[in-house]
This record gives sequence, C-alpha cells and structure tokens, in this order.
Amino acid sequence: MYHEVIIEANIVSKKNAYAQTKKGRRFKPDSVKDAEKEALAQIPADLWFREIRHPLIAFYAEIPKKNMALDLDGVFTTITDILVKAKVFKDDNIRNLNGGVILMPVKEGSVKRFTVRIYEDPTEEELVSLISDLKGRRNG
Repeated sequence: MYHEVIIEANIVSKKNAYAQTKKGRRFKPDSVKDAEKEALAQIPADLWFREIRHPLIAFYAEIPKKNMALDLDGVFTTITDILVKAKVFKDDNIRNLNGGVILMPVKEGSVKRFTVRIYEDPTEEELVSLISDLKGRRNG
C-alpha cells in the first residue's frame, strides 16, 4: 500500500527561484513562499509528523505546455523539502531517504499537478504496477 500526496500549486525549482537584492543578499520571493504554503495545506493530515524513512517514491507531474521548461529534478527537490517541512519524511539526506526515487515521465496538463506516491514497503505487485505505469507514461 502506498500513501499519496497530490499538490496543485505553482511550484518551481527552488534553487532557480531565489532572488537577489542590490547588495547581493539572496532571498526567497513571496510567490515561492506562497506556493510552499499552498502545497503544505494540501498534504493529508494523517501524513504529517510520520517521519517516514527510506520509502520508495514515485513522482508524477502534469504541467501546462507553457511550463515544460521547468527543471524536473529541481521541482521534485522542492516538493521533497516541503514534505520534510511537514515531517512526512524524517529528512531528505541519504541517511533517512535512500529508498529509491522514480521520476515518471511528465504529462501535459491544464494546471501544475504533482503526485507523490510513498511506498514504505512495496509489494511485488506494486513494483510490477509501477513498471507498467512507467512504460505507459513513456509510450503514451
């Protein structure tokens, strides 16, 4: 069985979103902070403070055509950071989050929608289903 988090928000790659003052200080713009707050509000209550360690993660994204230049691994990292902030994951370091990640091929959608499936102890059936899903998205 897996846990699923679906986030519809204007998530961008955090590493590319920082702005800089004239004096050189880097900061996170309000639009990025607002998107993070919006994403946090969409995490199911039963996942908060779970502090899951070493899950297998399948990451799905639907993106409008105009946003197809997004940095996929950067967006995944931003969402992972949000899940760590909610304590869904214990931490995002190797010591705590080393169960594997599958970045599914992105599909075009009308809004930015990110789905994170968290498998704490995937069954063989779930793994076969994931592979089938991967093949379907790649060829679809």
